Amino acid sequence: MAGRAPRTVTVRPARKCSSYRDPGGVSWRLVFVTFEGADGSGKSTQAEALRAALAAEGRDVVLTREPGGTELGEAVRAVVLDGPVMGAWAEAALFAASRAEHVEEVIRPALERGADVVCDRYVDSSLAYQGIARGLGVDAAYRELAERFPQRIVTIDATGASEAIAREVHEQLRKRS
Repeated sequence: MAGRAPRTVTVRPARKCSSYRDPGGVSWRLVFVTFEGADGSGKSTQAEALRAALAAEGRDVVLTREPGGTELGEAVRAVVLDGPVMGAWAEAALFAASRAEHVEEVIRPALERGADVVCDRYVDSSLAYQGIARGLGVDAAYRELAERFPQRIVTIDATGASEAIAREVHEQLRKRS
């Protein structure tokens, strides 16, 4: 695992529904967690590990990904991965459309019904890939946001064992929820 790039875990407090009382009377703080990082850095593995840990606590958890998670999102994923070469703004527009549909169909309904959401990539990836790598801007702005909100953006070293990384993610989530 040596040489893997760090990944970022963003804990996004659920807005309108910041807590939920389950049928047994237990009060839960809802979470929307996203995993960001380079391709092959272990985001999907860690997202699944967190989903399993939260589910083991009796929580309702939705595991999803971007692009993907909806019919439109999967179509965008196919076009971006296997489709024609496209310009940076066209690519950004596809990701924005996919994300809007993802929020509308998956993320918002899950949070509104009291579920936690664990997402493999979200807006941070668009900032990195389209904003920075494709030259559309935001490099300085994103770095400043990460520095100004360290309680919401956690960089985790991905060079350790998968189990150790999963424990660190779970611990960081507990500290922030």
